[in-house]
Parts: sequence; C-alpha cells; structure tokens
Amino acid sequence: MKTSSSSVMITKKPLDKWNTSQRATETDPNIITYDGTLMTTKLRRILRDHGERVSISNNLVLEILDAYCSKSKQLKSAQKRIAELEKELANSSSK
Repeated sequence: MKTSSSSVMITKKPLDKWNTSQRATETDPNIITYDGTLMTTKLRRILRDHGERVSISNNLVLEILDAYCSKSKQLKSAQKRIAELEKELANSSSK
C-alpha cells in the first residue's frame, strides 16, 4: 500500500474530537451491522466523501490493522500451500 502521508502528529493530550458542538451533522453515521460487523464499504465512502473531517477511534484503526495483519498471514500460508499442491500436481501428471 502506497501513501502520501509520511508522518503522524502526537499531541501532549488527546483532542476533544468527540465534542458534539464541533460536529457537522446532528447524528453520527452507523458503521456496524446489528451483529457488530464493520461495514467497510460504508466507512470507505464516508472517508472519501468527508476526508479530514472524519474522526475515527484509534481503537478501530488498531482493530483494522490487526485484522489486516492476520488475514495477510493467512493469505501467505494459503498461497504457499497452493504452490506446494500445484508442484505436486505437476509432478504427478508428468509421470
């Protein structure tokens, strides 16, 4: 993944980003289903539409990154296993 962002800002104390008086809308959009599943398409649309004005919980960002790392490891393992099976198949069909 490439990005143009090269740094993050660390403040001395947390910003009051959840202050309702600073919000552009009266209600916050729901980004999870009834069973707690993140609606990633909806979140992406909100981020694309509103950009820097969107405040996201750092905990949510951490959950997304942890899930990405986990799925990435699973994908690498699956790709390795597929390569092994393809090699076995090629060896058995050449006999």
